[in-house]
Amino acid sequence: NAHPAGSPVTIGPCARRKSIDVGLPIAKSLVPASSVGTDAAREDEWEIGKRFEIVPGRLSFVSHFSGQETMIETFHDKDILHYVRSSLHEKYTPVHADFGPVDLSVVCRFCELLRAKRTSKKLEDKHLVYVTDDVAEHRTNAAFLICSYLVLEEGFSPQKAWEPFSKIRPSPFVPFRDASETPALYTLGVLDILKALTRAVALGWYNNSTFDVMQYEKLAKRDISRICPKVLLFSDPGRKRGDEDWDDLTDLLKKNGVTLVIRANCESKYSPRQFQERDMRFLDCRFEARQTPCDE
Repeated sequence: NAHPAGSPVTIGPCARRKSIDVGLPIAKSLVPASSVGTDAAREDEWEIGKRFEIVPGRLSFVSHFSGQETMIETFHDKDILHYVRSSLHEKYTPVHADFGPVDLSVVCRFCELLRAKRTSKKLEDKHLVYVTDDVAEHRTNAAFLICSYLVLEEGFSPQKAWEPFSKIRPSPFVPFRDASETPALYTLGVLDILKALTRAVALGWYNNSTFDVMQYEKLAKRDISRICPKVLLFSDPGRKRGDEDWDDLTDLLKKNGVTLVIRANCESKYSPRQFQERDMRFLDCRFEARQTPCDE
């Protein structure tokens, strides 16, 4: 998807500059849409390389085909803009055909990153621009992370945080979907996830300032996810697990307050003994993998 070497890339009429002598093409770098003087439809028109202002005068969002474009724009705009790059929005790993938002450890680390930029004395007069590549899934999670920061750190409502992104047409974002191998029958958007995040905060399930990232990531390494304070979800523990590994798993579950284990995968063959011997109750509630349970 990168531009051919040496091919020119046009820029907006209010942002034309002379080529710099670095042997690279000038990347598109439109100034914030509000200052271009075009109509609203043009301002919200999606284009790779175009900056979209999310918080006026403070924070923008852009997708580039390559790091070259970011480097060139940084060279030109270094006095007024500060480009922020990270790989955090790329952290989602699919199981099958699924695509989902990045997890809470990534949300927390992103907030730390942007908070550090926003409070830096060196950057106090700079407009921050968060940069993504041209992969739609990465771009979607970048938008989710920016909105999460605004909701968790700056008190935005989910609707207010998502509004600038929702106006972009055609939408450059893709929906989140489940891990089935069939076409998705139900999807979620960024706004849905932001509402869920806000609800978790209201219930006291998540606090951005006290969230234990290290403990969360320790669980994640064992393929364990904390769904809410009283529910953990983990993959089939019977796969290639020796006695010592079983001890590590059950000790970790006990330290996290687990008293009941429910087996939901009908393909699992492990014995419940390892849990029962450590005073954890065990129930079977089996259903086909990647399917919903029956009413019974």
